[in-house]
Amino acid sequence: MDARILLQKVYERDRDALFSHLHPDYVCHTPGASPIAGHFRGAAGMLEHIRQMADRSGGTFRPRHLGTFLTDGEWAMVPVHLVGERNGRTLDQPAFGIWRLQGGLLAEHWENPTALEAFDAFWT
Repeated sequence: MDARILLQKVYERDRDALFSHLHPDYVCHTPGASPIAGHFRGAAGMLEHIRQMADRSGGTFRPRHLGTFLTDGEWAMVPVHLVGERNGRTLDQPAFGIWRLQGGLLAEHWENPTALEAFDAFWT
């Protein structure tokens, strides 16, 4: 599957597309010091990361793509807008998803919120 189409499906919450295209050594890197920060490895790690974010936000967390998918085959960048609600707090900020692909599979993902302190505060 073309990287742009794959990432569009991923950001539209197509879990089948995500999990069927994860490289066996996949790693998701989430910055910061919040309970959702860390390195999540493989399909099991990604599933746990998704579960954490859904549980902590009551299912309201959404990284919404802005319609731009910059890809060159091995690398991709997706500008997104992060939204969510948690314990009376609102998350509302731009971010970037940086992706590394290998052999047509998602090998690595770096989550890049533009205001890390506010991102951490939301999840804490």
